[in-house]
Amino acid sequence: MVGEDDLASVTLTVTQPVIDLSLKKTVSNAAPFAGATIMYSVRITNGSAFAATGVQVTDVLPAGVTFAAFGGASFGTFDVTTGVWTIPTIPPFTYGNLVLYVTVDATATGVIVNTAEVTAATQPDVDSTPANGVVGEDDLASVAITVQHLPCDAIVNPTCEPKDCTLADGTPGKCDETAVGCGCQPVVVPSSACQKCDSDATCSGGLTCQDDDNDPITPKVCTTVYDPATGCPAGTHGDYGISKYCICEDCGETLNPACDARECTTPDGKLGKCKLVPAGCDCAL
Repeated sequence: MVGEDDLASVTLTVTQPVIDLSLKKTVSNAAPFAGATIMYSVRITNGSAFAATGVQVTDVLPAGVTFAAFGGASFGTFDVTTGVWTIPTIPPFTYGNLVLYVTVDATATGVIVNTAEVTAATQPDVDSTPANGVVGEDDLASVAITVQHLPCDAIVNPTCEPKDCTLADGTPGKCDETAVGCGCQPVVVPSSACQKCDSDATCSGGLTCQDDDNDPITPKVCTTVYDPATGCPAGTHGDYGISKYCICEDCGETLNPACDARECTTPDGKLGKCKLVPAGCDCAL
């Protein structure tokens, strides 16, 4: 009977173990170029003295990156489709890692944030609630990358794909750096000065096919009319005394002062022409 001294009772209050799960997320390259493959890593830690069971971590890849390969998990399984890492048990004071490889999309731009969160656990957590999306709780972690692009490509300026573009006047151009960034610039045709030619079609950069030295024996070359005000293309010089065209420097007075006017006197006193000989540019018959 209650009250008699041969009967005693005690009340026990049973409480469920409390765990302490936390996440840390890292990336192998925080400033990758578009098209590069990077590695995301998630570390989950059970900082309590009790085993955590029925744990799930959700890590859904953001827009701008595409799954490339599964790098492994310390325990449990990962579903690539759902982005859920399922962990049956995490022992006390233990951590584990999940590794994912992703490729940065070619069209990705700006900052891309990847977030992982503990979304399920059998036991309550001492300082966080699974799947509540609250930034600041230690069961949610994020990492950001800033996508880089080549200085002047189609992402920086869509009209530059594939580095070809059209100028305002309708003529074709090339994407290039400008004072204000990447933009469409005129195509600069390199000079073909002194290139041997048969017609103007062989020449570029505004040059024409001419007999620069008035010598019918020597080949025609790509050149232009000599203008003292503007000078001549690199590798040529002007001299109205010889020709109205800029003269090529294959064997002239610049290479050998004795070849002035491309006429010279050979060692035996005969009138010769400056020519390329085995020893270089010299006077020869």
